[in-house]
Amino acid sequence: MSVKVAGLGLCFLFGAVSLAAETDALIAKLGSPRFAEREAASSALSKLGDRAIPLLRDSLQDQDPEVKSRAEFLIDSIERDMLTKAPRIVLDDQTKTLGAVVEAIAQSQGMRVRLEEGAASTQRPFRANSKEVMTFWPLMDRLSLNPVWEGDAFGGASTAGRSGGVRLVRQEGRALPRVDQGPFRITSLPALWTHDALPVDPRLIQPGIGRFRRLDREPDLVIPLKILAEPRLGLRVAGPIRILEAIDVHGRVVPASDLSSPEVVLTTGIRDRASSTAAANIRLHPQNEVGKSLKRLKGVIPMEVEARKLEPTVISLSSIAREPRAIPCGGTNILVHSVRPTADGTGGFLFEVSFRQESLKILGRVGRMPQRRLQELLPDSDPIWQNLEVVDASGQPFTIVGQESVGPLAADGEVRKLITLRSKNAGASPPNEVRFYGQIRTNLDLAFDFRDLPLP
Repeated sequence: MSVKVAGLGLCFLFGAVSLAAETDALIAKLGSPRFAEREAASSALSKLGDRAIPLLRDSLQDQDPEVKSRAEFLIDSIERDMLTKAPRIVLDDQTKTLGAVVEAIAQSQGMRVRLEEGAASTQRPFRANSKEVMTFWPLMDRLSLNPVWEGDAFGGASTAGRSGGVRLVRQEGRALPRVDQGPFRITSLPALWTHDALPVDPRLIQPGIGRFRRLDREPDLVIPLKILAEPRLGLRVAGPIRILEAIDVHGRVVPASDLSSPEVVLTTGIRDRASSTAAANIRLHPQNEVGKSLKRLKGVIPMEVEARKLEPTVISLSSIAREPRAIPCGGTNILVHSVRPTADGTGGFLFEVSFRQESLKILGRVGRMPQRRLQELLPDSDPIWQNLEVVDASGQPFTIVGQESVGPLAADGEVRKLITLRSKNAGASPPNEVRFYGQIRTNLDLAFDFRDLPLP
């Protein structure tokens, strides 16, 4: 080993030790008798971000309730902050293959990412600058690739933390106007003129349903927006868009339409709240000829963002068998009813479990939607059963090959599932523990600012 390489290794080691020592010292001050010291330590740990999380998790077992409560708050605060920041992808200064870059993207997203056949060769060389740091969307553009969220094993839409993963496909056609903000991308789809009016409550909109025509007035200008999040995230449009500025090529203000303005469009019902894609429309009602473009369109979209927690809550099935009880995992209560072998002799197991989300305020989200429609959508609105992993005594995960609901939806929102498990290894031991990855959520205002937006 050269002196230079050895020196770099020692620097890295001392840096890691120094960070751990600094974090330990700050965590110790969380229990200081002086309020000012506790606040200063909390602020410093918050600035360390995800680097402080491992040691903060160790502090959850601290005997000092002040240290424990502050560690819980800091972990939650740091994880929420990570939802609105794009993870950095550090590329080597040596020539790499495209396959290696895709693997780096997968690590940054914490999920499976694959290159679609025909998009490009995984052996294609990729050269980065010295320790070049990029984020997801600029890297997609540089590779001339687009992400496509794949469905899970049961045909549902791909969402944050679910199975299915993402495949990268070749970019086709002319790039549409878009705005990037951290881990989010807002794309303006081709605008259109329409007489269609929409219901007063835009949350009830479904494709081709609830629309009627208004021929007694000039048409509206509708600008569809597509909002994309990095694959690790799920998102939902949480309210109407706020238009801050709409100026035509003549410098005149273009007013919003009075029919339904601006509107949120649910393309697949409530399930869009957990998807990495969302849709929204801006509806304007020009008073004059606007020309072939908008000089400026600026606004804010209220969003709810979610992702899987970095570390799971672990439930021992042996202890549950002795004393069945609901285990709180963040805002979700989990009750394991039974684990039994399948009757087909294939070595599989049937895992019966109930989920209930304490914080689910579904009635407030759907407004005046009929109760029957609510019950149809609720079981699929947030398929939290997909956030669990069942492992045997050696830590090997079982594969979920099927699931079905057991009984009707409970009055308190409890969803009961019978999940079929298969082991990848012959002769595997029975399920030993459940690892449940709770969801973290936060709200933000996603800003967009388009210039010279083309019109039909």
